[in-house]
Amino acid sequence: MASPRFSLHRTSALAVALLVLLGLSVLAAGSYAAEEEKGILADLISRALSTPASRVSIGAIDGALSADATVRDLKIADRDGVWLSVNRVRIVWRRLALLQRRLEIDQLDIDQMDMPRRPVPAEAPVSGEDQPLLPELPLRVDIKQFTLARADFGQPVLGVASSFSTGGNAKLGPPSEGLQLFLDAQRLDRPATLNVRLNLVPQTQRLDLMVNLDEPAGGIISELGNIPGRPPVKLKINGSGVLDAFNAKLVFDAGEGIGANGDATVNREGAGRRLGFNLAAEASGMLPDVAAPVFAGTTRLTGAVLFADDGAVSIQGINLAAAAARLDIAGALSAAQIADIRVSAQNTPNTEGGALAKDVRIKRFAFDAHIAGPLDAPEIASTLDVEDARLPSVSLGRLEANLTMTPNGSIANTSTLLNLSADARVKGLELENPALAQAVGREARFTARGVSTTRGVIDFQTFELKSETLSAGFKGRAGRAELRGRLEVSAPDLARFGAVAGLALKGEATLKADLEGTPRSNRFTAQIDAAADRFATGITPVDGLYGGALTLAGGVRLDADGGFGFSDLRLTGPNASARVDGAVTPKSADLTALLRIPELSKADKRATGRAEIAAHVTGALAQPDATATISLRDASLLGRPVPRLDVVAEATNLRDAPDAHLRLDGEIDRKPARGAVHIARPKEGGLVIDGADIAIGSVTAQGGVALDPAHFAAGQFSLHAKNLDDLSALALEKLSGSLDAEVSLAHADTRQDAAIKANAEKIGGFGLGLDRLAADLALTDVYRHPIVSGSLAADEARFGGQAISRVRLNAKGGADASDIALSAAARGFNLDMRAKVVAADPVRLEIAKFEATRGGDRIALAQPAAIVIRDGGADFRSLTLSLDGGRVTIDGRAGSKLDLKALFRAIPLSAGDVFSPGLGLSGTLEGEATIGGAPAAPTGPYRFRISQLAAPQTRNAGLPPIDVDASGRLEGTRTTLEATLKVGQSGALRVSGSAPLAASGPLDLGLKGNLDAGVANRSLSTAGRRVTGAIAVEGRLTGTAQQPSASGSATMSNGAFEDAILGVRLTAIHARLVAQGDHVTIENASAVTRNGGAITAGGSIRLDPAGGFPGDIHVRGQNAQLVRSSLATAELNFDINLSGPLVRDPRVGGRIDILSLDIPIPDRLPGSLQPLPGTRHIDPTPTAAARLAIAAKAKRGRGAAAFNAALDLTIDVPGRIRVHGRGLNAQLGGNLRLTGTLAQPDPVGAFHLISGDLRLLTSDLDFTRANLTFAGDLSPELDFLATTQAGGASVSVAITGDPSDPQFVFTSSPDMPQDEILSRLLFGAPSGQLSPTQALALAQAAAIYSGGNDALEGLRRSLGLGTASQSNNPLSKFLGDRVSLGVHTGATAAETGVGMNITIYKQLKARGVIDATGNVSVGVGAEHEW
Repeated sequence: MASPRFSLHRTSALAVALLVLLGLSVLAAGSYAAEEEKGILADLISRALSTPASRVSIGAIDGALSADATVRDLKIADRDGVWLSVNRVRIVWRRLALLQRRLEIDQLDIDQMDMPRRPVPAEAPVSGEDQPLLPELPLRVDIKQFTLARADFGQPVLGVASSFSTGGNAKLGPPSEGLQLFLDAQRLDRPATLNVRLNLVPQTQRLDLMVNLDEPAGGIISELGNIPGRPPVKLKINGSGVLDAFNAKLVFDAGEGIGANGDATVNREGAGRRLGFNLAAEASGMLPDVAAPVFAGTTRLTGAVLFADDGAVSIQGINLAAAAARLDIAGALSAAQIADIRVSAQNTPNTEGGALAKDVRIKRFAFDAHIAGPLDAPEIASTLDVEDARLPSVSLGRLEANLTMTPNGSIANTSTLLNLSADARVKGLELENPALAQAVGREARFTARGVSTTRGVIDFQTFELKSETLSAGFKGRAGRAELRGRLEVSAPDLARFGAVAGLALKGEATLKADLEGTPRSNRFTAQIDAAADRFATGITPVDGLYGGALTLAGGVRLDADGGFGFSDLRLTGPNASARVDGAVTPKSADLTALLRIPELSKADKRATGRAEIAAHVTGALAQPDATATISLRDASLLGRPVPRLDVVAEATNLRDAPDAHLRLDGEIDRKPARGAVHIARPKEGGLVIDGADIAIGSVTAQGGVALDPAHFAAGQFSLHAKNLDDLSALALEKLSGSLDAEVSLAHADTRQDAAIKANAEKIGGFGLGLDRLAADLALTDVYRHPIVSGSLAADEARFGGQAISRVRLNAKGGADASDIALSAAARGFNLDMRAKVVAADPVRLEIAKFEATRGGDRIALAQPAAIVIRDGGADFRSLTLSLDGGRVTIDGRAGSKLDLKALFRAIPLSAGDVFSPGLGLSGTLEGEATIGGAPAAPTGPYRFRISQLAAPQTRNAGLPPIDVDASGRLEGTRTTLEATLKVGQSGALRVSGSAPLAASGPLDLGLKGNLDAGVANRSLSTAGRRVTGAIAVEGRLTGTAQQPSASGSATMSNGAFEDAILGVRLTAIHARLVAQGDHVTIENASAVTRNGGAITAGGSIRLDPAGGFPGDIHVRGQNAQLVRSSLATAELNFDINLSGPLVRDPRVGGRIDILSLDIPIPDRLPGSLQPLPGTRHIDPTPTAAARLAIAAKAKRGRGAAAFNAALDLTIDVPGRIRVHGRGLNAQLGGNLRLTGTLAQPDPVGAFHLISGDLRLLTSDLDFTRANLTFAGDLSPELDFLATTQAGGASVSVAITGDPSDPQFVFTSSPDMPQDEILSRLLFGAPSGQLSPTQALALAQAAAIYSGGNDALEGLRRSLGLGTASQSNNPLSKFLGDRVSLGVHTGATAAETGVGMNITIYKQLKARGVIDATGNVSVGVGAEHEW
């Protein structure tokens, strides 16, 4: 684009420059010849309009020194040609008036001026361009009449092509005369007018002003203002009066929502004048959608400014108030021209969360600026503060910025310099595009320090941009006319830019570039020095050649004329090097490129040898030609020798009509490889591939095809391959099988015919397979009246893990129709179709049968249907499909435009298994859709309802069936959605917004609803857990389906959690999670334990599934009783931090203080009480079945844990740990450091005995060792040892194992059997000397400490103390079958004793018991077995 300063200021000065001709002639005293005068004039014009690339030509000058001068055929051109021409300029004036410093022009006429475009900017600064254009003007200027008969402007100049004529007069004189302007202009191509009347007389201080503009729709003002709809525009300004009492009114109208009206006054107030104005405007209609709501309704501009007679100015207040923003200006300018002015702008909250516009919300926006100091050398300091801003494509948490500018002199002097200082910081940055968000990061800093000229050229000492992913800096000079300096960029982690590049980038990179250029003309050069370490792209061949250490060095340039070039630019990697050198310009091209690969195996292990790719571009920028060669030497491909292989391409006119000849020559696997082909794209359109003659081993391909601009094809092509393995080397894939195929294409006028013959056997390669193919098909008049004849048979086709055992297509063509039969079978799937193609006008496809089945599911045509093919589309008339009792009906048309209506009635979702086995959906679909628009951008409303929706994922999670009620509208590439999801009786969620129809588009969905937390109990209850509470969800989902970005919150209130097995019970659970972008923040989370303790949590999680959802969560507990069960009861203080990939291998660190830990050792049942071997559960309840499944899974063992946290915990005991039960009573203390992983913890330290003893009935033992350690699964392990002297022996008791199932081991010195040890320990005597009472006590001890110990079980059996149901007491047998006597053992004395059972009659029995305490009980009862 042209510089406005050049094209407007200098162009308008041309006429004035011509007027100076006479003054120059007078100064020359008439002594110059005509040619010299013409040279002076040409030199003046050249100075006014020149750039290094501009040319000025004048056809003729008549009467250069007379009072009536004419300039003819004035033309100004730049490097792109003439941009301004004037056919004739005539000036009638009074030459001698210049001696009195007056310019008097009687007549100034311009006949025709043409300006088709703006001039091309100068590539470099123009010498003297900032000097005054003309010498000092005379004291008086009087133009009595001027006319411009016609001026034609091209569209690039004013936005629309336009033609004008104008005329008027002007006078500028001393204060007594003032300024007068009379101007009338009208468009010649449209009815638009502009009238200006201006009269200002300083001596009388009177001002009269009138401006009247009336322009129709599509005019220049609406185009320049970019007013939507380009409406008609009317503007009226009227003002009149002396400057002590002046009034003016303005009216502007540009259609609905765009307009302004108001007034301004100037009145005398004491020793000064007061300017007041009040303007009301409607501006929302001319603003972009994103900004329009900020200025919705009426925007008002008001103000008052006091101008003192001594030159001082007081800005009492200038205020701009809009619907969602406000601007205020206040301050003063002293008589000495010292400024103190403040400017502030801020948002005006119009919602609870701040200022809201369409797709924009800003919680806080504040801009402040202070202008202080002399007016011609002011110091400017400004700040900007933005908080919680959300825009359509970006949001940020906080932006803080400041800028100061301090001049070292008057800004009116071009030599003055301005010291600049700028800083900015962004936090919480979130981009809608996930790839850019990952590349940019969430925080960024900007710093700039420099010195600027008044022309805007800045010398930067510091210019830095730093983010989480990038650091960039520039030092040097920058401006529109000049760029010179060094740019340095570093990226420590290229993986953050992988999504932007579409590659799996890795490594780090640095770049240094010396820059030079002229930005305003788009001319740049750069000398580059870049390097990357540990570089990778995820593309195996590229990484093999360039992975690791990579360097890029050389020169790059971009020319102002669109040309470009490279100066020895080299890309060097460990195993390849590339070089580009040369240039392409509008006049010529000479560019070479060379890639060398010394060893191909570095790119692909299936290849060896060396390769080279060379290219040479010639011609010119507009029509480049090129040659390229790919060469392989001493190579092998897939183990096949390739001593030489060359591919040569010669192409011409690459931009407009590329035409290329390719040749192949070499040897592959000791077989010749030869070939040639011609490829062209004619300028008028279409494609030509002909002259193909290729032979590689047994494989030959010949023929060609031409596709005309109307897409009709003609030609023949054949492929014969006795053994496709001959192509394996080139494909780098083992191929097999044989193939013979011929394709013929012909057309005449609008008729297109095609014939295909193919036979193949044992085809294999690239994961595809085909045992047999036989095809012989002929198609005539394909586009108008198609007739199909022939057959196709395929057996055992394999692709994508799927197998189709059989495909049969038979077509019988007649004069007017073709009968088609299609059948297929694959792994339980069967397809059968019968149809007729009727070659009528229009063509009809009459479907008699369509049926697809898999197992018990079936999709079939409910009734015969006809599809009409016409105008490139298809008409459907009540096409009805039956899906397992449901129906889909389609009516309408599909083609370049869609007009379809679909009805869905009682569709079982299980029918989806027909085409996707194992999909496993259940539920019923009802709905309808009306679809219009284009196939690539459908439009129209839809609604559907799904009852009792369930999927394998929801079933596994224990969720109840879901009811979905949804509606929306297709809108091109997107769809709107309003849906309600009811989750059983547990609440509902509402989803609204829009989503892309393609997976790659941006999401914009809102989610709101309430759920009962108990919805999770169906899955939790199998493990003995239960949760309650209310969950409120409100949020928004953006980003893409692959990389979603969330915002909003989820709140849980009045929650509770209970684990019956561990005894965990949490109440008063309250939590709030807030999502912003790809981060979820735990704003607060708290719960109360059963003893009144407290648990709190906070932190954040990043929504990155591939990264394991990395985050940082802090959990604190105070006096929290987390466990209360038969295994243990614990009260803790803790401070734990979880960081890293939270669902994979996070780090768990922190401190746990055990306030109290109570570990009871339970009194257990006899060790003989075990489930009967071979017990089988018949028809278990769902809960029992789930528990049995868990037990079976545990029995089978577990694989590697998906979640394996790294541990770094310190466990201390400021309180106590108590272990008690079965006579054991011990208190422990100490500390523990827990490292390793959750799967393999590594405890360092243990808990040791503080005090304790062991009482075995009548004996007391002292502990010599007591440790509490932790096993691999963090369950406590006992390690206790107690000793005493008893019965002449030294006795030791070891207690080890799990507290819930401890092992008691008795040893002695001298060594004795364990039953003897127990007898001496309890009674100080051998077991053979025990009394009956002591024997009962010994039995009681055996029951308590047996725990499955074989030695103590033997003691019980030796005493005849079996279980109640399995007594071996000889006395019970002696009394007969009706009377039984037995000794019962239990965990306490009251449970141990002698019992007698007497059978009175069948199931009627009497029973008596005497326990070890002497208590007696008698009873009568009945028994019945079933």
